Amino acid sequence: MMAALALAGCTSPEPAYFTLAAVPGQAAAGGPKLVEMQRPGLAGYLDRPGIVRANGAYQLQVAGTERWGEPLGDLVGRILSEDLNQRLPGTSVFTTAGSISAQPDARIELDVQRFDADASGDVVLLAQVAVSEDGPFAGRDPAALQFAGGYVVGADGAAHSLADLLKASPAGSLDASAEWKPDTMPADKAQYGLLGGFAIEGPITKTHAIYSFGAQFAEVRVDPLLRTVRVARMVGAFACGRVINPRTARSNLMGGMIWGASFALLEETQVDRPRARFANQDLASYHISTCADIGEVTAEIVDETDTVVNAIGAKAVGEIGIVGMPAAIANAVYHATGIRVRKTPILIEDLLPP
Repeated sequence: MMAALALAGCTSPEPAYFTLAAVPGQAAAGGPKLVEMQRPGLAGYLDRPGIVRANGAYQLQVAGTERWGEPLGDLVGRILSEDLNQRLPGTSVFTTAGSISAQPDARIELDVQRFDADASGDVVLLAQVAVSEDGPFAGRDPAALQFAGGYVVGADGAAHSLADLLKASPAGSLDASAEWKPDTMPADKAQYGLLGGFAIEGPITKTHAIYSFGAQFAEVRVDPLLRTVRVARMVGAFACGRVINPRTARSNLMGGMIWGASFALLEETQVDRPRARFANQDLASYHISTCADIGEVTAEIVDETDTVVNAIGAKAVGEIGIVGMPAAIANAVYHATGIRVRKTPILIEDLLPP
């Protein structure tokens, strides 16, 4: 009896192997001459030898004895290549898994997100396909290309406008890179920075200062009895060289001005010196500005052309919005109360009459 049970437990049916086949279809002429098929990407549950079937609502089952005859990613790529070769006469389609090494005219990428059979036996396939064609300068040495008058010119004199290149780009964008260093920066220091090190020159050189500049103004309202301070309006004007993206630059400057108001009226680090630690270690005890603390905020960007700071003429907008606002608020408080406070934050007790 025990032997019979053991024998039955060790036997299992032989697995059945399945494959896919291309379905004949109507041919279409005029396709690219050479197409490269990338190995299709698979959802995690598909990347396995067993065939997946739906088993009720929101459940999948991996068949124990039904398997793919080859890895599913290679199988889908091979069958799709065969199908395209059949439907596109005059076009050679090859997969990256093959041994062909050539510069293709187009590339196909496929991402299979679902491929399984439902309870009724119908196959459900959900995939995304991207087809990209190489532009007119494919395979050219980028160092041999020049940009002049709105055109990219090759070494052979062939010129294409940026609009044409963008149309030929499947992503609708172009990538370009350039390197520049200040004249006063040594070459080895610049190379160190390009390799990921920290290399900075300025903002004060022997002949120029390359800071951003700004002027800031504040209007405050001080309660005559409670001595509470409210910021009613802040205005700043900034010269930051050539501004590449005015929307993000203005947003950053406005955020800096709000931070400056927080610096002037709220933020203070309390140090517990006997225990050598910070006493206010959370946002419940370390106060910062919120929308309710700030009134109107206006940040103006002044057009400035700077041919010295760098090849683009751009300067930093990181902290220029912060540094002037505490002084502007302190001056406004003095104008309103006649009390000069020379520290931050400006607290109620600093404005009490003597």
